[in-house]
Amino acid sequence: HVPPAFHREVIALACERVDKGGLLLYKDMARRPWWLAVANRAHDLLFARQWINYVALDDVRAWAVECGLREERFAAIRQLWYGHEMCCFRRK
Repeated sequence: HVPPAFHREVIALACERVDKGGLLLYKDMARRPWWLAVANRAHDLLFARQWINYVALDDVRAWAVECGLREERFAAIRQLWYGHEMCCFRRK
């Protein structure tokens, strides 16, 4: 629910707080397949009354690397009609 203009800044702030050897877990709604993205948006509009502002996972990965983190794990999480993506980054 972070406005697009602040996506990079939020990731950078989170990365700054990770100590050497520490982890950053990033989890977001899945943008693909399209029907999961539609279901996620509908759910959030109905229950949270907020619009999901998707972030391209490749952008998050690039921003984390710029901040000195490396990706250790990726998981696509699917439960019912909800789709999520999770990355685990570690400070070098």
